[in-house]
Amino acid sequence: MATTCDSCRTRFDEAPVRTPTGRTLCPDCGTTFQGQVAGMVAAGSDATPSERVAQGIATGGWLHRVRKAMGRSD
Repeated sequence: MATTCDSCRTRFDEAPVRTPTGRTLCPDCGTTFQGQVAGMVAAGSDATPSERVAQGIATGGWLHRVRKAMGRSD
């Protein structure tokens, strides 16, 4: 049964990624989300909110590109 991603609205058949808030994401959006969360955590508490967001966006994009290059989406 196909599922619709809450972020990009595409339909997919793979196992969804569930966020802590209950959103259902496709594997691509889930990878980006996981990278963004990791980047924000890695920025640390000394960073300003805008620095944490910037770090999250950068890390999310990096993780997405790395997993795509490796042929993985999980």
